[in-house]
Amino acid sequence: MRRKRLPVVLVSGALVVFTLLFGLEIAADANGHSIDPTDPMNYNTYVLRNDSTTALYIHLCADTNCATLDRHSDWATFKPGEADDDQVYWGSSTPTVYAVALTPSFAGRRCLVLNAAKKAAAKVDAPLSSAGACGG
Repeated sequence: MRRKRLPVVLVSGALVVFTLLFGLEIAADANGHSIDPTDPMNYNTYVLRNDSTTALYIHLCADTNCATLDRHSDWATFKPGEADDDQVYWGSSTPTVYAVALTPSFAGRRCLVLNAAKKAAAKVDAPLSSAGACGG
């Protein structure tokens, strides 16, 4: 009797999992996201661009006030005119913040805030000169 139930249980289980995943995908799409965390539709693309005449250094901050730097990243050098893309998960009320400095140090830094609360229609220009005073 148990052997006859096994295929029914397996097929039923597979249908439940498929239905659940399909429902999650529909819910994610309704909010503009994909359940695939690597899907580009989940991110806004910011063009970090050094529009100054000197090299600048940037470092991802660990908090929105940039009181500490992210320990999983390093200082990146941006030569004058150099640009690089950064993808930020959109839909969060917490912005992504970068420290911008003339030297790879925490002193004299300014903060570049990338606010991805809503989905951007296109790439967002983020010149490093737009960095302002840090919140903390």
